[in-house]
Amino acid sequence: MIRKILQVLSGADAATPVPIEEERRTDKSKKLLDVAHEAIIEEDGEGLKGLIRLGGPNAERQRFKGKVRKKVWDTVKDEFGFADEAMVDEITDRIDDVATADPRYEKLFDSE
Repeated sequence: MIRKILQVLSGADAATPVPIEEERRTDKSKKLLDVAHEAIIEEDGEGLKGLIRLGGPNAERQRFKGKVRKKVWDTVKDEFGFADEAMVDEITDRIDDVATADPRYEKLFDSE
């Protein structure tokens, strides 16, 4: 398609059209490469791997705490008619500590 547009713009003879099937055909065996990611890894590979190793579990823990906080907030608000932010934070932290020690509690609060 691009070749055809360039031929029309340049005034070249388009006597040999390229079939659409051939034009769209790509090599599926080649794996795509993220050039920016590869350059960063090449530059500072160990630092990036360390950030990924440390940041992944922390992000998962923050996601879990967000889910727990929402559930605690809704429960406290429904039961008491109001929700104190300090109380919700304390309950959330306690549940997070218990879930860190026992995966059964994490499964209980992580499901939605």
